[in-house]
Amino acid sequence: MTWDDHPYFSSSTGGKSHLGKAVNQSSLKRGGAMLTGPQWIKSVLLTVLLSFTVPTTAIALALAAMAGARYVPGFEPAGQAGFWRLEAFLAIFGSGCPFWGLLTIGTTGGFVGGLFGLFNGYRDRQFGHPTDYARTNPVAGRPASLR
Repeated sequence: MTWDDHPYFSSSTGGKSHLGKAVNQSSLKRGGAMLTGPQWIKSVLLTVLLSFTVPTTAIALALAAMAGARYVPGFEPAGQAGFWRLEAFLAIFGSGCPFWGLLTIGTTGGFVGGLFGLFNGYRDRQFGHPTDYARTNPVAGRPASLR
C-alpha cells in the first residue's frame, strides 16, 4: 500500500486526513519526531548523566540512612549491620574501597544508559518513531481478529 492509496492520507483528500486536519506527509514518511544532530547528542548525554546519578544517589542515600540509624535508640544494631553490609558490598566492586565501588556501579549504570540511548536513536532512525507507526498504519491497535 502506498501513501496515495492510504484511506486517511491519500492525495485525493487534498492533503487532509479523514478528520479534515492537514497532514504533513513528508514528516510522516520520515518519522517526524526523530532527533537529529545536537538534539540527539544532548539526549544521549542526559541519559548517561541520569543513569549515573540515580544509582549513585540511591546507594549514597541508603548509606546515609544506615549511618543515621546507628544514632537512633533501638536501631543501633540494625543501622550498624546494614551500614557494614552495604559498605562490604561496595568494597567488592571497588577492590576494597567502598567509594570506588560506588563510582563503579554509577559508571556501569551510565554506560548501560548510554548504550540504551544510542540504541533508541538508531532504532528511531531506522524504523521511525513508534507513535508514527501507530498513527499511519491502518491496522495498528486493532485486535488480531479484525485485521
